[in-house]
Amino acid sequence: MAKEQWINAGKREIEELRAAVVQQAVDDWRTLCKCKRLDRDCWTCKGIERTQTKPQCIHQETRDCNFDELIRFFKTECQRWISPDLAKMIFEKLQKERRASENKISVAV
Repeated sequence: MAKEQWINAGKREIEELRAAVVQQAVDDWRTLCKCKRLDRDCWTCKGIERTQTKPQCIHQETRDCNFDELIRFFKTECQRWISPDLAKMIFEKLQKERRASENKISVAV
């Protein structure tokens, strides 16, 4: 939807936007956790065979997608997009998923 169209957006469109913003944050969190479950050097992240040139892991934290920013989003901003109770519940579940993925690393190492 173009910027001008959002001015006249109805409740349904606004709710869809809110859900999409939160879903993107959840997807980003889970993508970052995914690398933690795979090879530390991420040679196998996308089924890439080991070659002379080490591929860039698509699951690594970046300036725009990292746990610090996502934690800040879920602690302070998410409740602007959805109910505070739902935001808290989602964040707690994601934290458990992250701990579980980190525990898998320590067992694998």
